[in-house]
Amino acid sequence: MMVSSLVGVEDSKMKGKRS
Repeated sequence: MMVSSLVGVEDSKMKGKRS
């Protein structure tokens, strides 16, 4: 559960930074 949340947040930040 915690891992999934962290991955989702990291993915969103990574995508936002890349975009």
